[in-house]
Amino acid sequence: MARLDMTRDEAERRTILRALVGSTVHGLNVRDAVEDRDEMGVLVEPFEAVVGFTRFEQFIYRSAAEREGRQDARSKAGDLDLVIYSLRKYLRLCLTGNPTMMLPLYAPPEAVILCTPLGEELRALAPRIASRRAGHAFLGYLQSQKQRLLGTRGRAARSWSRGIATTRNTRCTCAASATRVSSSCRPAA
Repeated sequence: MARLDMTRDEAERRTILRALVGSTVHGLNVRDAVEDRDEMGVLVEPFEAVVGFTRFEQFIYRSAAEREGRQDARSKAGDLDLVIYSLRKYLRLCLTGNPTMMLPLYAPPEAVILCTPLGEELRALAPRIASRRAGHAFLGYLQSQKQRLLGTRGRAARSWSRGIATTRNTRCTCAASATRVSSSCRPAA
């Protein structure tokens, strides 16, 4: 089955819901003018993809990749990272309890960029899409973030002294102030 490629214009014309995701929607962004902008959308696939003549699952746009001409380009301040999923793939991932996928369904109004009447219908279905599986996934995510913060995540032994966390392969130094958090990681000597 042939894969259907779409241009950004085609994907955006078919989009029914688009919202901010990531640290911005969680209220965890630092607002230090060095963050990129993460957005997620849902589109209704073309007829050919729905009936199975072609396959379409997602459209990805990264302004950093466009700017630098390579897919692995690192995002900079103001860059856009946009993923627009087919409705079919989006619902499949939501129904598995993927908490990240559900963000557009529950995003506050100020984080919703586009919501057509079909997008409103999709958001109205949120209570029927969410499951206990998602709750367990959210708790797992929170637990891993706590472990990361405390330095207990992973198999490598970590030691904390004078603000330096050392793992087998990396040494990270973190400095925090009231307005900014920064860290630098480099291979351990």
